[in-house]
Amino acid sequence: MYCKIAKDFNYFSFEFLKDKNIFKFEDEYSYLRIGISRLYYAYFWFYLDKYPDIANSKSSNKHNLILQKSNDNLFKTLQDLRIWADYKICQPPKGTEKMLKNYQMRVFKKLKNC
Repeated sequence: MYCKIAKDFNYFSFEFLKDKNIFKFEDEYSYLRIGISRLYYAYFWFYLDKYPDIANSKSSNKHNLILQKSNDNLFKTLQDLRIWADYKICQPPKGTEKMLKNYQMRVFKKLKNC
């Protein structure tokens, strides 16, 4: 059920981050912020599909419930990066841009079976 959204967000993130010159942002990291946010939510929706109990819960803390249940280091990494992307006015954590393709491929591989 949630896989379609997950795949769409993953596709958007991949295509958006291919060319950071498509849009002219004032903040040099805006493209990275948007791409990371969509990549994180692609993975979040993947886990909502995998864990219907969490998806159907009334909890406002589904992100942490997924993290606790999955114990997935990639989810935690993307969650931390999404927090940077949404809330912090500073440079991205060191190595983010270098590791981004790796993160994208790992999420893509998970979504193939979704």
